Amino acid sequence: MKSKLIHNTFKSKEAYLQKLERYAKWQAKYYDKKIGRITLFHTLIKPAFRFIKHYILQLGILDGLVGFTIASYQAKGVKMRYQYLKA
Repeated sequence: MKSKLIHNTFKSKEAYLQKLERYAKWQAKYYDKKIGRITLFHTLIKPAFRFIKHYILQLGILDGLVGFTIASYQAKGVKMRYQYLKA
């Protein structure tokens, strides 16, 4: 390939957050039968680990503010999943 391939899966931050919310609802339906009681592990530790995974382990830190924002949104998506399960 001689030119760059640009692949944007979302057009704005709002669109990305809507996508995360949609996925969180779908995952909540899937996890509903698998997960019993929602604990602090689900609402604090899992989102924190998701942030660490995207920001540090997958080197989002090298992307500066964009990497931080994406890692934060990913953590928010995990937290939303368990909030939907609680509801």
